[in-house]
Amino acid sequence: MAALPIIMAYAAPPANDNFASATVVASVPYSTSQSTLESTLEPLEPTPCNILGSTVWYTFTPAVTASVKITTLGSSYDTSVAVYTGSSVSSLSQVGCNDNAGGALSS
Repeated sequence: MAALPIIMAYAAPPANDNFASATVVASVPYSTSQSTLESTLEPLEPTPCNILGSTVWYTFTPAVTASVKITTLGSSYDTSVAVYTGSSVSSLSQVGCNDNAGGALSS
């Protein structure tokens, strides 16, 4: 019987894996495509829609008061989207949350 080496490789988490390194959305409309495969949870992070899972972060500050539509329509995996106000991950207040809009896996 021969012994085979096991090589484990890990990809790096996304650049916006933590609240402090959120991707800035400078203007809308905005569109992006991103893998969340290696994303994580950080200490004191809220659980959007009461679903424990890994997260990526985006930040958007509108120039004027307006409604904004956020969607993950077309995602190939189950998603949820939450909107928060606050300046640190431990002091966020949830404004809204959506999981599985329209009966699909996207939000």
